[in-house]
Amino acid sequence: MFLLRSRQQDSLRADWQRFSAEIAYRQTWGTWGYQYQQDKNRVQVSGLDSVLTSAMHFDQHQLYFQSPDSSAWRVRADFTWRQDNRPQEGQLRPGLLSQTANLQVRNAPHPTQQLALTLSYRRLNEQQNQSLAEPRNNLMGRLDWNVQFWQRHVRSELSFATLTGRELRREFVFLQVATGDGTHTWRDENEDNIPDLNEFYLAINPDERQYIKVFTPTDVYIEAFIHTFNYRLNWMAPRNWRQQKGIKLFLSRFSQVFSWNINQRFTDNLFWSRLLPFRSLAEGFVLSRQEALRSALFFNRNQPAGGGELNLAQNRQKQLLTNGFEDRNDLLISLLLRKNLGKQWNLSGQTAYQSLLNESDVLLSRNFEIIAYRLQAELAYQPNPQFRLTGIYLWNYKQSQSLAGEVARAHELRLEMRWNKAGKRNLLAQVRWVNIDFAGTLNTPLSYELLEALNPGQNWTWSLNWQQRLVNGLQLILNYDGRRPPGQETIHVGRVQLTAFF
Repeated sequence: MFLLRSRQQDSLRADWQRFSAEIAYRQTWGTWGYQYQQDKNRVQVSGLDSVLTSAMHFDQHQLYFQSPDSSAWRVRADFTWRQDNRPQEGQLRPGLLSQTANLQVRNAPHPTQQLALTLSYRRLNEQQNQSLAEPRNNLMGRLDWNVQFWQRHVRSELSFATLTGRELRREFVFLQVATGDGTHTWRDENEDNIPDLNEFYLAINPDERQYIKVFTPTDVYIEAFIHTFNYRLNWMAPRNWRQQKGIKLFLSRFSQVFSWNINQRFTDNLFWSRLLPFRSLAEGFVLSRQEALRSALFFNRNQPAGGGELNLAQNRQKQLLTNGFEDRNDLLISLLLRKNLGKQWNLSGQTAYQSLLNESDVLLSRNFEIIAYRLQAELAYQPNPQFRLTGIYLWNYKQSQSLAGEVARAHELRLEMRWNKAGKRNLLAQVRWVNIDFAGTLNTPLSYELLEALNPGQNWTWSLNWQQRLVNGLQLILNYDGRRPPGQETIHVGRVQLTAFF
C-alpha cells in the first residue's frame, strides 16, 4: 500500500494512493488466483473538491490460472477487467473500460523442440463519448516453434506474429545527390526538362545513380491487421548414408534450404484471415506486402569436384501511396551445374526463367509484365587462392506480354579478374560487351526493364575496384566505372576514399 498527500505552490493539493492484494489457491496441477490493483491520483485546488488533472486513476481486477513450473507444459491464462477514470468538468468520471484475456503456453526445456505461444484479446470501450466511438477489438498473438527431426538432420524454425494496427499513406519525392551515391536515375521521357515521378527508375549503371527516393508521411491512417511470418527449413541426408550403397548413397548427395518471409497489412476482418498468414486474400484487402520465398536444392553442395543446385526465388512488394497502390511480383527459377576440370579450371552452366509483373495505380506507364529466359556459361581459371580469372558468356531473351510484344535479345561476353592478398589488397576488374537487338519503343519504363538500362546495339562497360591497406589503420579505396553506349561518347565515373581507423 502507498499513500501520499502533498501541497503544491500553496494552492494545489495532490493525493496519490496505490493498493495491491492477491489471493491464490494452489493445487498439484495448478494455481488459481485473484489479484486486485488500484492506482489513483488527483490534483485539486486547496479547499475545493474540483479535480484539475490526474496522472492515472483506475481499478483493476484479474483472475488467473497458472500451471506448476515442474510440468511438461507451462500454461498461464488470465482475464483482466480495468476501469480508468478521467477528469471531466471537475469530477473523475468513467473514461476507458478495458477487458483483456491472455493465454501463454510453452514447453519445458527440451533438446530437440521449443514451442512458445502467446495470445491476447482486448476490448476497449470509450465511456465518455459512447456516441462517437465504437468498441475496439484488438487481437495480438505470437507463435515460436523450433524443432529438429531425424537425429537433427531436419531443422525447422517458425515464427508468426499478428496484431491490430494502422497503415500510413505515404508520398514520395526524388532528391538529387552526388553521382554514384544515389539509387535512382531520371530519364526525360517527354523531353520537357521537368522531372516527373514516372520518369525515375532504379539505376543499374553506376554513372546514373544520381537520385534517392524519399518517402514523406501524411496524416491519413487506415485501420489494418498486421502479419509477420518467418519460416526456415534445412534438411540433409544422414552422414552415415555416404558410406552406404545404392539409393542411400545417391540421396546422401542432396540437401535443401527453404525460407518464407511475409510481412503484410490488410483490412479483411475474418478471424481465419488473421491467424493464417499464407491464406490467399483479395488484392482489395491488402494495403502493403513484403513477401520473399526462396528454395535451394543442392546436389554435392560441399564437393569441389562438381555439383548443382536448383533455385526458386519469389519476391512480392506492395505499398500504399496517396493515389493508390504499387505492386511488384518477381519470380525466378534457375538451374546451376558446375564441374572441376583439373585443379585450376572450373566450368559451370546456368539456365533461368524469370517472370516480372509490375502494377501501379499511380503511374500507369509502370503497368507491364515481362517473361525472360537466360543461358549462361562460365569458365574460371584459379592457379592459387589469391588470383582468379573468369570468362562468361550470357544469352538473354526478354519479351513483354503486352499487345505490342516488345522483345529484347542480348548476347554478353564478360571477363572478370580478382586478385587479393588477405589483409593487404583486394583488386577486382571487369569488362563487359553486350550486343542487344531490340524491337519496341525506347525511353519508357518497359524498355528500361527489357534493356537493363543499356541501349540497342553494342554496349561496352568496365569497372575497377581496388582496396589497399597503406599502413596500420590507413586504407585506400579506388572505384572506377566506365560505359560506352552505341553511338555516344564514353562516360567515366571515379571515386577515391581514404579511411583512417583509430
